[in-house]
Amino acid sequence: VLLGLLALLVQGSAGFGKAQADALTEANQLLVLLILGASFMGSALSVREIISERAIYQRESAVGLGSGQYVASKLVLFGVETLIQSVILLAVLLLGKPGPGAGTIFGSGAFELGLVVWLTTWTSAMLGLLVSSLVRSTEQTMPALVVLVMSQFVMSGGMIAVSENVLHQGLAAMFGGRWGFAAAA
Repeated sequence: VLLGLLALLVQGSAGFGKAQADALTEANQLLVLLILGASFMGSALSVREIISERAIYQRESAVGLGSGQYVASKLVLFGVETLIQSVILLAVLLLGKPGPGAGTIFGSGAFELGLVVWLTTWTSAMLGLLVSSLVRSTEQTMPALVVLVMSQFVMSGGMIAVSENVLHQGLAAMFGGRWGFAAAA
């Protein structure tokens, strides 16, 4: 809710509609905030998950829990949790700003934007799980979360052009924030 309310601070009244003279970059700023919010929500949701459950997983693995089952449960759990988060974020924003017009695939621009925000949040949760599996203690998760979210923000393409340099393109392709920003735009 708070991330959606923060996005309402963007100057302008056109929202995702046609830009007006008083706020030419309003739609771009809203997209950057949505994708950054999605990246943050997903990553923060899962970045401590595996490291905090490592002892439990090892004990359950010893009695037959497969890693595929464990990962599948996380995919489903975070799929539902990120869907709820994304719906709330976008609903708050669309209550205060006009939404996008007609969609390209499903006919509804708001639905398509919501789908993109959800998938970005979900993939960010999966990146958070990856980070959680690589760190050695819960104290290491917060610095890793900051780096992960800032990387998503910079590599999304909303702030700096990442399509003009081959190195930037390659790095950006590894982040869900880049795919989310491109799809939302």
